[in-house]
Amino acid sequence: TSLRVTHNIQELIKFISINRRLPSSKDINDSKLYQFYSRKRQLFNDEKLTPEEEIQFIEVAKLLQNIKYENKRK
Repeated sequence: TSLRVTHNIQELIKFISINRRLPSSKDINDSKLYQFYSRKRQLFNDEKLTPEEEIQFIEVAKLLQNIKYENKRK
């Protein structure tokens, strides 16, 4: 996995942790992270990620699932 991909995953995790949501495709400040997430999600669904990228994507998915669960409990 390239350093850029790892950096983008870290930025995505940071964004989700702070904002408690996915980046928006409509927000100019979020759009690059949204595009990154969207592309990785498609590659994950197509089973075309490297094993390392798959682990990182699952980490993002777990974070999103936890946020969704917390929101339901409120």
